[in-house]
Amino acid sequence: MYHDRALSNMATDKELIELSQSEHPVLRASAFREILDRKSFNHFDILMNHLNDTADVAIDAPRT
Repeated sequence: MYHDRALSNMATDKELIELSQSEHPVLRASAFREILDRKSFNHFDILMNHLNDTADVAIDAPRT
């Protein structure tokens, strides 16, 4: 998955929460990746609220 820092530079915490509820799995995955990089979120609560998300998003390289 291509990852740049666009979301970190443009999206607020509230906007990331909204993106994490998108019907498009790629948008959700991008939002979750940025959420995990921010200390302003309670990561446990985010994870628990999305346990039923079964979407698959293919990536071509491991996260660095």
